[in-house]
Amino acid sequence: MAADIVELACGPLTATLAPQIGGSIASFRFAGPEGSFDLMRPAVPGADDPLQMASFPLVPFSNRIGQGQLAWRGRVITLPRDPAEPRHALHGHGWRNPWEVIAQSGDSATLLFEYAAADWPWDYSSRQEIQLTADALTVDLSITNESHEEMPCGFGLHPYFPRVPGTRILSRARGVLLNHDDMRPREVVEPPPEGWGLDGDGLLLDKVWLDNCYTGWQDPAVIVWPDRPVRLRLEADGNFGYFVVYNPLLDYFCAEAVSQINDSFNMEALGRRNTGMKVLAPGETVVSRTTFRVVQG
Repeated sequence: MAADIVELACGPLTATLAPQIGGSIASFRFAGPEGSFDLMRPAVPGADDPLQMASFPLVPFSNRIGQGQLAWRGRVITLPRDPAEPRHALHGHGWRNPWEVIAQSGDSATLLFEYAAADWPWDYSSRQEIQLTADALTVDLSITNESHEEMPCGFGLHPYFPRVPGTRILSRARGVLLNHDDMRPREVVEPPPEGWGLDGDGLLLDKVWLDNCYTGWQDPAVIVWPDRPVRLRLEADGNFGYFVVYNPLLDYFCAEAVSQINDSFNMEALGRRNTGMKVLAPGETVVSRTTFRVVQG
């Protein structure tokens, strides 16, 4: 991994990227007078799988497509199921393929991924423009439909964060999707069940196992570690109305701003609306911005 690492730095922040491993972020770290610590779970030495990285991109969809079957305008499209989730297609293509570094400076880099239609029957390209400033890491993630017909899509990032006792997520959401046993969405519960809420004192990650999508999410989400003098503020633009929390009760958790609910394409085909599914015309590009900002206190 070391030979392919891109190193970025600005002020007290550093980040390393692993373009060949799914266009991933391998580390995001703070080092200042307040102390030195990881803001995302760092990749372990020798890591070669995006699931071992600090964060990876979700294109051209996030989360699961049920049974690897996509219903789209009278067609049923069969997609490969992922080894990490053998029942379903998972997280798109970007995270399982290398990205090309097309621009780089000391505090920024641009990565490119190009997909030629195959099981997913549309050509598309995706870019990540990654920028460090003295207080934030920003990722502008774009998808361009390079095919000759409309293409459904969704997107997001899949960051991992350190979890210590007392870690909380503070944010706001109208509801949360409950899942079937196979992790496909079942129903929305509004407001979230007791112990699952993001507002007020926030979501305490000590005891609740979660792998669920929050609906009606409003940024920002603030991650509070009780043993650190800074918080991490996750800011997302208007393309993101959903927020996935994966908390396996280990030493990490995931908090993901995403554009769509789980299995949104099939949910739309079944008549559910407001799933966040995007449809791009030929040649159309959608750009989304996610910022991870370090704040005091």
